[in-house]
Amino acid sequence: MWIDYFADITLDEDRYIKAMEIKPGNRRIVHHVVMYVIEPDAPPGTPETGINLHEYAVGKYGDTFNESTGRLLKKGSRLRFDMHYFANGEESTDKTEMHSSSTEGFRPEIRSEVDLVPQPAERRARNRSQLCHPP
Repeated sequence: MWIDYFADITLDEDRYIKAMEIKPGNRRIVHHVVMYVIEPDAPPGTPETGINLHEYAVGKYGDTFNESTGRLLKKGSRLRFDMHYFANGEESTDKTEMHSSSTEGFRPEIRSEVDLVPQPAERRARNRSQLCHPP
């Protein structure tokens, strides 16, 4: 069975996530979860269903990002949990949760944008001029 759940996020400012994990509430029925972020100011062409943020599957224990990196979560974003459940032949409930940690005010020294959808030429040019990779 497939179900989509939505959750609003209450952030006072954009935050870089340092670690995240999806914890299934009932491991007997949760097969996997894909969590998407729906940003309030997403560029044209971004899927309305959101961009992949994190996932859970049996054997995956979460992500911890390197010291100088993080995953951006913008103020005003919503989360979409794409849930896939096993049928186990009995009435069951689930309360799957997403846990994350962030450091207030943290901004990585090196940032890059990855275009997951086609962008206008002027945006592509701006992104290339801002892209910085360590030697």
